[in-house]
Amino acid sequence: MEVAFTEQAREALKRLLDESAPEPGQLIRMVSDLEGNFHLTFGEREDGDQVVTWDGVAVLVIKSSVSEHLCEHHPGATLDVQETASGPALLMTGAER
Repeated sequence: MEVAFTEQAREALKRLLDESAPEPGQLIRMVSDLEGNFHLTFGEREDGDQVVTWDGVAVLVIKSSVSEHLCEHHPGATLDVQETASGPALLMTGAER
């Protein structure tokens, strides 16, 4: 099972990737810390990663264990984007728990 993203979230991730100009081969990468918080960083694609695309272009990768955790603990959730005072932010909607 994969983490779901709205088209608006995918488009926002593509804009972020374009504006940030990471090193060649790097994409936006969703990671978790020891406390279970999720963050976005830049990194290369690894075997087993979930790949999120927008308009046929890979924009985000999620380590398989992070994707599995999100799907297991937040079934039915979709990641969307919301404009905030400090810029766009990803948020989880529609989680069953």
